[in-house]
Amino acid sequence: IKQAKLAYDFDTFINNATTRRYTTSRICRCLIHMLNNITKEDVNNLPPLDTIKVLAFNDNGQKYLKQIKKDVKIASNFSQYPRGYAQMELKTTYTYVSYLPENIAKKIIEQETKGAIKISIAPFAYNTQIPLHYYFFP
Repeated sequence: IKQAKLAYDFDTFINNATTRRYTTSRICRCLIHMLNNITKEDVNNLPPLDTIKVLAFNDNGQKYLKQIKKDVKIASNFSQYPRGYAQMELKTTYTYVSYLPENIAKKIIEQETKGAIKISIAPFAYNTQIPLHYYFFP
């Protein structure tokens, strides 16, 4: 709060407020939660998390996804995300892009709602022991 009083723009506030304890990412996440009025109660009321959200995959990742799809729910498209999580993510995305130029905001929203991206990388550019990059919903 002290830094907010001293700063006259967002970038200055973030730069002044960032410390080893409070990273830029952590501060930005907190601000997004505050702007969206997301409370601990909202998060606790979400259904249990049982889905993997695929961001991108390559040929090895595609094979791996086929192997595990019997055991795990996989969301590779925005419409497959669990409802509460999808609503919260979309609301957060709209807040995040609200200050960006319209053309950039539209691209980010499109990327966020489009689904997983298939990529091709030269074999020497990535670790073949890790066939898939994914994360669980926040």
